[in-house]
Amino acid sequence: MLPERVFAIGGWLSIGAGALVAAAAVLDPNPFYWSMIETAGLFVGFGALFLYVASGARRDRRRLLESPQPPV
Repeated sequence: MLPERVFAIGGWLSIGAGALVAAAAVLDPNPFYWSMIETAGLFVGFGALFLYVASGARRDRRRLLESPQPPV
């Protein structure tokens, strides 16, 4: 499994890309580009998912490191 840092960086980059796409949609409100808002939402949603996975991986790794028994 990839380290949680990769998921966290990917999540923040995806959220940043979603914010940039949303800003572009707001700055140029053309009806032909309304799908950009959906795209921005998908970017932010995937970024949030990546951050959630990163936090779960970090929590699992810390639990394994603090357990008195070695991992099986």
